[in-house]
Amino acid sequence: MREMVLVGLRPSASTNPKHHIPTSTSGSTAVSTPKAVTLQRPKMNATATMMPTMLPAVSRKRKIILDSFPEHKRHRTWTELEYEMMLEEATLLCEELELLLAVAADLCRDLTCDPSQVQHFTATLRQIEEHLVSTDDLTERQVRVMCQQMIAMMQYLCQRHYDHFGLIEMQDQLRECRDRFMRFICQYAAMVGLYQ
Repeated sequence: MREMVLVGLRPSASTNPKHHIPTSTSGSTAVSTPKAVTLQRPKMNATATMMPTMLPAVSRKRKIILDSFPEHKRHRTWTELEYEMMLEEATLLCEELELLLAVAADLCRDLTCDPSQVQHFTATLRQIEEHLVSTDDLTERQVRVMCQQMIAMMQYLCQRHYDHFGLIEMQDQLRECRDRFMRFICQYAAMVGLYQ
């Protein structure tokens, strides 16, 4: 049995490394097994791994114009971010109120109740939602009036339809919305002047 001797593993400078085929001393050709290629993950800068990704700041398109002569003295000045957070939370509450008013409208139709108040509140809520999603600036008085209208809607739902919601097993949803709404009012009452 003839012994095969492979020529050195590294090709010479004149040999193409991709097509190098080592030969034995006896003239026969031997095919070498290609080496496994090891992929290395590129090294990252230590500073890059520690620093968070910086996102471009998004400018706010709307703000609340404060009353020139507020009826009550403010204890502190509210920031634009706080007003924006309040408007976002009010928008979410409007969506919940819209659902509850739609349920109340169905209940009035099924139970032959007077639907006039539900229809009035539904139309008012649409106007509030248009103001909240608009990019136009809002006055402090506009925000205060919207909050007062939403309070009237929540009082109507809890006083007139709480038992009716129990017929369709939705009292839990009504209570949860009421609790979130009351926390919202307690948190932002001073901001919009609801503590009169």
